[in-house]
Amino acid sequence: MADKGKVRINRPKMWQPIETAPKDGNEFLVWMWGNSMAVVYFIDTNDEFPWATADGPGYHKDAPTHWMPLPEPPASDLKE
Repeated sequence: MADKGKVRINRPKMWQPIETAPKDGNEFLVWMWGNSMAVVYFIDTNDEFPWATADGPGYHKDAPTHWMPLPEPPASDLKE
C-alpha cells in the first residue's frame, strides 16, 4: 500500500546525443535544431528522412540533435 500524501519524484531523463538513439522501432522524444520537439521512431528504409512520426511526415536525418525516452504514462487510477 502506498503512503498517502507522499509524492514519488523521479529524476528526469537526460538528453542524449542523437547518435545513441534507439533504432528498434520504439518511439522516443527528439530535440531538433530550431527549438522544437517531436515523438519519433527510426525507420531504416529512408536514408534521408529516417525519423518517422506516427501521424505523418518524417524528419530529415540531420534535424534531431538529441533524444530521450518518453515518460511513463499516467496512472490509470490514482484512488486507493
